[in-house]
Amino acid sequence: MKSETALREACKVLSNLCEAAQLGHAKFPAGALAAVEGFVLLHSHKGAALLGFESGHGAAFRVLRRGGGGGAEEGGPEAGGFALSAPVFVKLSKWAVGIQLGYSSVFTLMAFFHGPQLEKLLAGGKQRIVGETSMHSVEGGTGSHASASAASAGGSGGGADVKVISVADSLMVIDLSMYGGSLAVDTDMMDGAYGTGHVVQDVLNGNVEVPEYLKQLTTRVAEGMAKLTAM
Repeated sequence: MKSETALREACKVLSNLCEAAQLGHAKFPAGALAAVEGFVLLHSHKGAALLGFESGHGAAFRVLRRGGGGGAEEGGPEAGGFALSAPVFVKLSKWAVGIQLGYSSVFTLMAFFHGPQLEKLLAGGKQRIVGETSMHSVEGGTGSHASASAASAGGSGGGADVKVISVADSLMVIDLSMYGGSLAVDTDMMDGAYGTGHVVQDVLNGNVEVPEYLKQLTTRVAEGMAKLTAM
């Protein structure tokens, strides 16, 4: 996957979450995301016939500044009051054990409320993600289903609680499972966007400029996140 495609998928995640919130499918307290300091946007595909899998790509951003100004000094564009870092591209691989049957396209936001949590998560290489049991069944047809939960995501140094909001375009007939897996920086995509020798912390801290060909898409992410946090 190319970096442009990953950012388009990130924009799609935000548009689906905003639409779900407007329709009342995704419910969370007003202002619940107002203090977010970092976030990961993931578009993944989930399939199962007893044993489940989920894989996808996305992008992570640090919120460098809110309100006023003209963008981060060397970071991402500012839109809707958000100055974002350049994107860190990530890939997701998950498995599930339980009772499952069906297929879903899943749009997920992982919101971090302490900036160092996101840096610690992504700087340490491949990180464990372990989730609680999820349960839902669909009697037939397709539909959009939303969930909000907390997940543990961390390395050997311990876990960090994050807020997770997801919306699925689902053909999942039944899902009663425990999931786990990993989230990792996509080094190939990062090398393609920034060249070799990049440091994840430098990207997240706004010390690396957004490549010219990614600036418009990064601005769209900032606009979408500003809209979602205002809901």
